[in-house]
Amino acid sequence: GKILNALSMPYVLSTSPNDAGTPLIEHHCTASMGVTLFKEQNLPLEDVVKKADAAMYQAKAAGRNHIQFDPALD
Repeated sequence: GKILNALSMPYVLSTSPNDAGTPLIEHHCTASMGVTLFKEQNLPLEDVVKKADAAMYQAKAAGRNHIQFDPALD
């Protein structure tokens, strides 16, 4: 929730870095996030990242701009 809301706040970009009179454009960003939880402290970092990555792809498949939690706890 809060992270997606913060990322979706509009921000204004200049169309030229050197000309103060150039048009500005408003941009909105979205994000898909995967989250995993784990109990085992000795779990390899690569395994944690793989679980979060799989959850992120599930979030994207759900229509993007979602957060997906990996429900499996090790």
